[in-house]
Amino acid sequence: MAGDSTKRGGLNAFKQQQLPSWSPIISPPVTSGCYILIAIMLIALGIIVIAFSGGVKEFEVRYDHINNEVLPPANSGLLPYTTTNPDWKTYLTYKWVSVQVPEDMEPPVYLYYKLTKFYQNHRGYVKNRDDASLSGGEMTTGGIGDCAPFRWAGDVQQEEGMESEANIYAPCGLIAYSMFNDTFNIYQQLGEKTCDEAGVAGTAACPLICATRTTDAAQASVNVAQQCTEEGIAWPTDKANKFAAPYRPGGATVPTYRSAESSGERKYYYQEGAVPGLREGHLIPNQTDEDFMVWMRTATLPTFRKLYRIFPTKKFVTGQTLYILVADRYDTSGFEGRKYLVFSNPTWIGGKNNFLGAVFVVVGVICFVVGISYAVKWACFDGKKDR
Repeated sequence: MAGDSTKRGGLNAFKQQQLPSWSPIISPPVTSGCYILIAIMLIALGIIVIAFSGGVKEFEVRYDHINNEVLPPANSGLLPYTTTNPDWKTYLTYKWVSVQVPEDMEPPVYLYYKLTKFYQNHRGYVKNRDDASLSGGEMTTGGIGDCAPFRWAGDVQQEEGMESEANIYAPCGLIAYSMFNDTFNIYQQLGEKTCDEAGVAGTAACPLICATRTTDAAQASVNVAQQCTEEGIAWPTDKANKFAAPYRPGGATVPTYRSAESSGERKYYYQEGAVPGLREGHLIPNQTDEDFMVWMRTATLPTFRKLYRIFPTKKFVTGQTLYILVADRYDTSGFEGRKYLVFSNPTWIGGKNNFLGAVFVVVGVICFVVGISYAVKWACFDGKKDR
């Protein structure tokens, strides 16, 4: 007998699956109770989310329609520039827009730009980038194929002799090329005169509270030390791991067509001289700029907002009038998009958005109805059979 037991590997309770166990019996009352319990939790969570969302204070101002979107002829969103006329500010549409603060907003207050009808989630758009070079990897003509037709100067019209590491765009790709490039000066009206009157903006009666990144040829990219800051708008993981200064193989100098803000050198997509006969394009952004990092996180929906600046200590008081001088470069008329600035002080759930809370409540109500239906069915029909 002992030999037979050994041959069969031992007759023990574990191998024979005879250990004590407990199997729940999913009866109608248990099922009904589970549905009702889940419903209570979801409805409670939904109410909490909606309550906190309702506590978010924000206001927005649209500005693309001011002056009927007057843009240079045939601009198509490109930023006109010539080396013989570096003061390309004259080609821009400058416009004033004012807004009153509707209610008190405690710091920190977040400033977003908002675009509509812009499909950043398009498959061809999302893949038009090179993550390896964005993170500081080697930039070679053979390694940036996904960036076509914005791989190097002359790529769009297939100019011969331009395919080289020296002519690579850094950063390359359509997402980088189409980066949002409107800029804003925000003033607070303190006196009787409005800030859009000549000579008033920037005085004690209308101080500048936020100057976003400038892009005129006389000034390298500057973040004026006002009450807003760019620091902290990008994800820390993006800053640490996903973006770094451009690099060329063998430790050579970085590509010619790149951002060179520290030295004041301005580089543009389609720069004159590099691509004869083709109009110039947008300023090449800096790969380590937080504005660029935010833009490169493509949005899921066609209407989206992206964090632009933070007011860490500025309190906005009910009735304050803000005047915003907009340098309108980003043309959305081709796809009938709208442009907004949004001031908000989000809570732990984010900005004002009741959708998530409403989903919790709706699903909770459905679960409650299903649970009650099970209970009624069992009490009126199945329960009687059991008895």
